[in-house]
Amino acid sequence: MVGVASQLTLANGVCTKARIALAAVAPVPLRATAAEQALEGQAVTPERIARAADLAVEAASPISDQRGSADFRRHLVRVLTRRTLTTARRARARHQISGRNITCPSKF
Repeated sequence: MVGVASQLTLANGVCTKARIALAAVAPVPLRATAAEQALEGQAVTPERIARAADLAVEAASPISDQRGSADFRRHLVRVLTRRTLTTARRARARHQISGRNITCPSKF
């Protein structure tokens, strides 16, 4: 129904590269580039993750069909973007990963 994949590259707690891909919320898969830019050069905090999730929703243009309404799909984009970014942030903290890509896919 909706797919989100996030990839973060972190160095000393700061995001040096972010990629957020959205699936099944537009005619073709797309990247939430405004959300990516909101994270790059910043510490990845819960507040910045929430802002990135809001921007990812703005990038989506879902339709309503038998699998779900457009509003529900936008809700899923917000939830899954937060989830994938939070997972990546926690993985980095747990394993002290720095300068490496952390990719977290999620699909509902």
